[in-house]
Amino acid sequence: TPFLFYTSGGYLAIQGDLSVGALVAVISAHKDMNAPWKELLAHYQQREDARIKYEQVVEQFDPLGLLEEHLQNGEDDDPSPFPADATISFRNVSLTGDDGTVYLQHTNFTFSLSEHVAVVGESGSGKEEVGPLLARLFEPTTGRIAIGDDDLANMSEGRIGRRIGYVTAQPYLFAGSVRDNLLLALRHRPENGADDDWRSFAEEAKLAGNSPHNPDDDWVDYNGPGLARPEDLDMHLRKTLHTVMLVNDIYEFGLRGRLDPDQRPELTDRLLAARRDLRVRMAKPEMAGLVESFDRNLYNRNATVAENLLFGTPVGMIFDVDNLGQHPYVRQTLERTGLTDNFVLIGRRVAEIMVDLFADMDTSYDLMAQFSFISPEDLPEFQGILARANRSGGHGLTDGDRARLLSLPFRLAPARHRLGLIDDALQVALLRARQMFADHLPNDLRDAVAFFDEERFNPAATVQDNLLFGKIAYGRPQAEVQVRAALSSVLQDHDLIQAVVDVGLAYDIGVGGGRLSTVQRQKLALARAMIKEPDLLILNNAFSPLDQSLGQTLIEHISAARQGRGILAIANGGRAIAGFSRTLRFEGGQMTELAKQEEPPAKAAE
Repeated sequence: TPFLFYTSGGYLAIQGDLSVGALVAVISAHKDMNAPWKELLAHYQQREDARIKYEQVVEQFDPLGLLEEHLQNGEDDDPSPFPADATISFRNVSLTGDDGTVYLQHTNFTFSLSEHVAVVGESGSGKEEVGPLLARLFEPTTGRIAIGDDDLANMSEGRIGRRIGYVTAQPYLFAGSVRDNLLLALRHRPENGADDDWRSFAEEAKLAGNSPHNPDDDWVDYNGPGLARPEDLDMHLRKTLHTVMLVNDIYEFGLRGRLDPDQRPELTDRLLAARRDLRVRMAKPEMAGLVESFDRNLYNRNATVAENLLFGTPVGMIFDVDNLGQHPYVRQTLERTGLTDNFVLIGRRVAEIMVDLFADMDTSYDLMAQFSFISPEDLPEFQGILARANRSGGHGLTDGDRARLLSLPFRLAPARHRLGLIDDALQVALLRARQMFADHLPNDLRDAVAFFDEERFNPAATVQDNLLFGKIAYGRPQAEVQVRAALSSVLQDHDLIQAVVDVGLAYDIGVGGGRLSTVQRQKLALARAMIKEPDLLILNNAFSPLDQSLGQTLIEHISAARQGRGILAIANGGRAIAGFSRTLRFEGGQMTELAKQEEPPAKAAE
């Protein structure tokens, strides 16, 4: 452009048609146009870039096959049960994968919502897809699935979730208590309206596009399982736990659970009464010596050194056994009673034994985790400490080395760890240290220990430890079996079994149910699906993680509990399920219906 100005403008200036001043003014004005023009181009580029990115984001949230909004928002969910005489029908249903694999083709069948139907076939026969299709986890490629007159494709997710139960071989459990996982199936939205305090927050939540419901409200749907009042929920939970044979596991969790006497004083008083009754029974000749009770004036040989020194249960991590050897007050108590050097020598001897036993052993070996006082990660550190002690005759240890060695004796229990390291003289010295520990404990540390008291319930100890108020004797044949039987008998006599089960419902199952066994996770998933009393219960290979006998027993219990209500069980292999009214066999993606009398069901189909 400047070249054009100079050539054309210069020619006009020579001809006298344009003044030189005007030409210079035009060229100067053009120079100042570059900056705003660049800004305009940059703005246009940014706008187009933002538009394209926004469209891409919107596409990601609107994939092909996404359910319509009114089927997902749940505001107009119909919570009513399906009609008792309704039928479930597959009409020309086919299912093809994204890669073109045909899983089902032209499937047609009908069964009543009150029937118990088994779906059998070999792996890959198409049987595995029936359950997810009926729960609308899959959408059929062609055809229609209906429950009564209602098309499953037009049914809201909320109603499907309320009225259909679904259990797979790999159920998902979330971190929390057993009770929280069970009640997840009944938690939809609060039944009561928002109170005045929450209403203003609800309005703001709506404007922000969030849920307007108060998270602290009662979200449990009592009407879904047919409960007349909230007080009936606990009885319903117990009944379901019995059906899936999980109540004994929850009882064990309850024995390992803890109670706060301030929150449940009546229950803790009843447990203390049971403790007194149990002590009377354990004093009988046939039971004598099976439990060594806690006595402030006696050393308990079946308890650890830490338990004997504290004569109580740590509250929190301050006096946890891993921290005792490094805690200033504990070390001060050992110094006052002249036990520090003894503990260092004992710790050194324990470290030598552990290194000799486990130094060359695979760290994944179960014996090390069960019997070693030293973790596999800490074993090299103790090898270094022992090497320094051996070179210097024990005098070259740093304060850190001594603290590490001091931590080992606290785990010793003379009756169990028969190493001869905690002799009678040391036990007498530990009793003096116990008294000094309690007498001089600073006020700011008193809440860190819950001391043993025969007349009080210990909130930091488990329910079982509170009832026993002692330790089961090691080395006595069948001691634990006999004690547990006596414990159950006393709880039964005091009508406390169910109370212990209720404590077990608060047991934290860990991330993904990691603290439960495979069988317990499967039983919990079954109970969660049954707790809402669904009109149809779909069991998609739900018993495959269990052994054959247990699976058969469970299906019999569930079938008996759901008489008149539908069950669709996808079974392993090609065998029918005993007691089920109909069997659907699948082969190569196609279905053949078999009447029960045409193919007698084999025993233990699952």
